[in-house]
Amino acid sequence: MSFLAPWAFWFVTTLPVIVLLYLLKLKRREAKVSTLMFWQRVLQENRRSALFQKLRQWLSLLLHLLIFLLILLALAKPEFGRFAKNGASTILIIDSRARMQAVEKNGASRFSTAKKMLAAYTSRACDQNQTALIAAHAVPEVVVPFSGNEKTLQQVAAALESTDADGDLDDAIRLADELLASRTGAKCIVVFSAESQSKIQNLKSKIEFVPIGTPQSNTAITRFATRPLPNSPETSQVLLEIRNFSDKPASGNVEIYFDGNLIDVKPFKLDPNGRKLDIFPSVPRTSASSRGWLTARLDTADALATDNEAFAVLPSRDPVRVLLVSSGNWFLEKMLAAHDLLKFDLLAPEAFQPAMAKNFDAAILDDFLPDGFDLEKAEGNFLFVKKTPFAGDAKPIDQPLLTDVDATSPLLRLVNLKNVTFLRGTNITLPQTSGDWRFGTPLRSFEHPLVVTGSRKTSGAEQRMAAFAFDIADSD
Repeated sequence: MSFLAPWAFWFVTTLPVIVLLYLLKLKRREAKVSTLMFWQRVLQENRRSALFQKLRQWLSLLLHLLIFLLILLALAKPEFGRFAKNGASTILIIDSRARMQAVEKNGASRFSTAKKMLAAYTSRACDQNQTALIAAHAVPEVVVPFSGNEKTLQQVAAALESTDADGDLDDAIRLADELLASRTGAKCIVVFSAESQSKIQNLKSKIEFVPIGTPQSNTAITRFATRPLPNSPETSQVLLEIRNFSDKPASGNVEIYFDGNLIDVKPFKLDPNGRKLDIFPSVPRTSASSRGWLTARLDTADALATDNEAFAVLPSRDPVRVLLVSSGNWFLEKMLAAHDLLKFDLLAPEAFQPAMAKNFDAAILDDFLPDGFDLEKAEGNFLFVKKTPFAGDAKPIDQPLLTDVDATSPLLRLVNLKNVTFLRGTNITLPQTSGDWRFGTPLRSFEHPLVVTGSRKTSGAEQRMAAFAFDIADSD
């Protein structure tokens, strides 16, 4: 037999105090009486039972000493058999996931309650009872390896904080079971959590659940995300899901904020244990300096406040660099300057070299085409205005009529050409194929293309071009 707390035997020094209490004699009070006839008979009876009275007193003393000895042994923590020989290993698992931030009716959070109950178990740590501590959050973490130092365990446990992350408690239990597999002696896992069971089968170690808290009503934002629309990258879709984790209906409002400013309020009504999924378009970024932060916030109060708010970020777009090669075009310059996500450089036609285009996202050639320009050898993306690589020998077209408009073309998706007129257009001869280029004519005047688009695959990325067979100043 061994003792886990031998310091308790220091209380043996208090034994004389118990014996002294029994040796104290009562001091009787003197009193005058009228006759001793009755007292003489009482004294005779006391002499006959004196031995019995003393025996009763000694038995009482022995009983008190026995109780004192049992208390002393309990404080010393005696251990027998295999435990004393091989020792024991205990792993304490404290649930630190977001759900442990729930506030109970007494005003205390589940996590603070778990830490108080954990302190009672860390006090059992000693050389014969090695104890480890695991924090169960998104990824379980061993915060204290096996140790018999009670003070270290209690200091680390007191500094623990709950997280806003989710996770699976079984991952922490599985980790604890694997750590105990190589240990000898008795093995035990103690779990402090609002959950009261594990789905893991055939655990090699004994497991004990210490339940924390009581069921509480809760409404939560469970999903909040954004993605750009394929046909309009500047606009995003927002996914919002709300769930009711209670047996009673729930209702309220979801407030949507963009960069801290309230932009929308969406009411909701949920059945018991119900959910609501909503998909809606978001506002585009107003400028390049916008952070693009979206915040969804429930205006309802419940036991768990951390899941009443969610955050998402609108997809950012890098600034587009454009090279404008022009002798001066007020309309194009003002259009490019008005876009916050677009930066352009203005270059005179005589200073342009085709190799410059690959350093920009796009090059706009306004009424200018370099001598000997070869589209097959060109690098970069181009927009040709009036003068194009497809110009034919025929005369310009006067007041071309719009006869064919491809509304499915990305180039014309948001363009309204109703009541639009052109004074004149250049005649274009479009080749059927030209190397790897594939061309399209989303805007035509009978057999004459007014807008030509083209693309081809290159080793780096997709190369694109567009050509306007008219001058912007010759159209309303």
